[in-house]
Amino acid sequence: KRYRATFDKAQIFQMERVFLLNHYPDVAARSELSRRTGLSESQVQVSYTIKGKIGD
Repeated sequence: KRYRATFDKAQIFQMERVFLLNHYPDVAARSELSRRTGLSESQVQVSYTIKGKIGD
């Protein structure tokens, strides 16, 4: 069974900041965000998929 990742406030802040600039970050942007937040690239990608579906 998979666990559900929880994001801390700093990680959410970083992802929101990038999302405001680009709703569809490319691989390089996701990789950089992954490095800065300490999350895996797949966690970053899924968070953007969910954010895109939910909207602002």
